[in-house]
Amino acid sequence: MDSIFLLVLFWIIFTVGSAAIASNKGRSGGLWLVLGFLFGPIALVVIASLPRNAERDLRAGLQSGKMRRCPYCAEPIRAEAVKCRHCGEDVPAAPRHDIWGRVRS
Repeated sequence: MDSIFLLVLFWIIFTVGSAAIASNKGRSGGLWLVLGFLFGPIALVVIASLPRNAERDLRAGLQSGKMRRCPYCAEPIRAEAVKCRHCGEDVPAAPRHDIWGRVRS
């Protein structure tokens, strides 16, 4: 009886762990919750070995205002950058916004 309890406990840990790691890496936590439930430790090892989802991180950076696109090459750069690290062009200062999203002068 104790071994079944431990097996169920570890399976729950694998399930929740897979979802938590997936969410931290910018992937679907719900999908990995299901995969963790179905495949247990295999899903945990697979999601732990996958890289972060860079496209989702980029979208989040652009939406939050921490990043912006270079006006010359359209590559993502930090909002406070004065020179593009991709094309080497001097970048004009980013417009400043108030709390409602309007451009301040």
